[in-house]
Amino acid sequence: MLRTANRLFLFGFLFWLGFNVIQAIFLHLDPDEAYYWMYAQQLDWGYFDHPPIIALLIKFGSVFIPGSLGVRLGAILLFVGTLYLLWCLVDKPKEKRSQHHFLLLAAAMPFLHVYGFVSTPDSPLLFFTALFFLAYRNFITDPSWRNTFGLGLVMAALLYSKYHGVLLIFFTLLSNWRLLLQPRFYVASLFGALLYFPHLYWQYVHDFPTFRYHLAGRNDTYELKYTYNYLSNQLFLFSPFLFPFIVRAISIKPQDLLERAFYFVIAGFWLFFLYSSFKGNVEPQWTAVLCIPFVILLYRRYLLGNWKESWLIRMAVTTTVILFSVRLFFLLPLPQILTHFNQAAWVPELAAELKEEPIVFIDSYRDPSIYSFYAGQRAYTYTDIFYRLNQFDLWDHESRLHDQDVYLIGPADWSPPDGQSWEGTRKRFTLVKSEKFQVTNKLRMEWLEVPEYVQQGDTIIAKTRLINPYHHAINFQQGDNTMRFSIQLDGETEHLQQVDVELQSALLNIKAQDTLDLVATFVVPKLELEEVKMSFCLENQPLRPAYISPKYLIKIR
Repeated sequence: MLRTANRLFLFGFLFWLGFNVIQAIFLHLDPDEAYYWMYAQQLDWGYFDHPPIIALLIKFGSVFIPGSLGVRLGAILLFVGTLYLLWCLVDKPKEKRSQHHFLLLAAAMPFLHVYGFVSTPDSPLLFFTALFFLAYRNFITDPSWRNTFGLGLVMAALLYSKYHGVLLIFFTLLSNWRLLLQPRFYVASLFGALLYFPHLYWQYVHDFPTFRYHLAGRNDTYELKYTYNYLSNQLFLFSPFLFPFIVRAISIKPQDLLERAFYFVIAGFWLFFLYSSFKGNVEPQWTAVLCIPFVILLYRRYLLGNWKESWLIRMAVTTTVILFSVRLFFLLPLPQILTHFNQAAWVPELAAELKEEPIVFIDSYRDPSIYSFYAGQRAYTYTDIFYRLNQFDLWDHESRLHDQDVYLIGPADWSPPDGQSWEGTRKRFTLVKSEKFQVTNKLRMEWLEVPEYVQQGDTIIAKTRLINPYHHAINFQQGDNTMRFSIQLDGETEHLQQVDVELQSALLNIKAQDTLDLVATFVVPKLELEEVKMSFCLENQPLRPAYISPKYLIKIR
């Protein structure tokens, strides 16, 4: 790309790259970036929320450069690679005017700015999306063994980046079903599946936590704002100045199989996530991959076709100026403006007050991650029934806190008896000092004979099995912190009621890696539902109850 570029193009590219490096150095990590940095501290074939490539990228950068630039180095390098692949997909323009316009169209895509330095799974996803389209074009043009294995390799890399890659592959296949008649496509698919097998095996060993979360754990009660926000985000995140040109570009018949794939991917992503908006909130970046076909289609339609491109270029210039202005605004020291990149000021304040005491954050994976990065001290998390599971629930780091004095740090609306309010820069917590803290996060209870039906008012005698996977014993009655078992009743998307559970025999402790058979008794409350999810919970005071069993779906008579 650089060999054939003219000076103005080269200056524009280096300016953009330099801006990415400056922001990578001087902007604090987004809390999600810190969470992925935690991934990189313990490399694995998978993680609760995402596949492992983002962890590998961060680990690679952190080996060479400390601090935030090291965390973001991989994203910056992939940004260069993404631009080069786009350059290849528009057939490496040699005319000065075409080069300038290509760079402007790319620079007018907000997602290419954000993921040009922010280290999240979307950075490798954009890179491998562009590489996938290039590999697909090469394969349908020349299905040689080299291109066959290249396509399989890229499909695996897509899925190792983010699960959205499966949509990209599926909609591309849908656009060209004749691939199913091509034997080497099956070879490519099998090769990609073999490369992806270690991650699938990791999911199997951990009981498919990611698939469970993404397929069922994200459902919320529907609100109109989910759909409205999704639709409005599509307009603004692909630039309202360019959106009319994008709509026009995709309104004509595709010119070849690659463009047909673009059309199916665009329509497929938009419709799939429109449907998803009826089940819960759709994150803006979930359609980020569409910026790749948009750049190529705009270039082909307006710059290679007969369409007048002057207004397109004006709108691209306008968008680019706005994007760089906003990025410059983020660099300014304006503490009164809250952004994703200035949320760490509270960390040194809290660290100075607690003086390296062990810390457990309640209901957050972001806070312990950003604290660990900037305080240089490992922090932990505790997940109760009001928050979702995350990677901290798969790790066993918390076991080293057992029987120690720790600080429990919860949200401001948490009100335990001995809680103290703490307020730092843009952050409020409730703090509690817990002496000889009992670590119970991974205790599990199984309901051995689950009834198909229960009746309101019935007294249920449940045979259960309590499993302690830890290498330490747990005392259920230690000082004033007596633990309490309960049954949590949940609907499809909301908590309904909590019911006390009585054990037929007193439970004082459970030994390390031991299993106890218990009989639990509870009364079914009055519910205006035909079925309900029942789960056993443990309340390790002063913490709120946490699930310790699966959610059993039971019908109500």
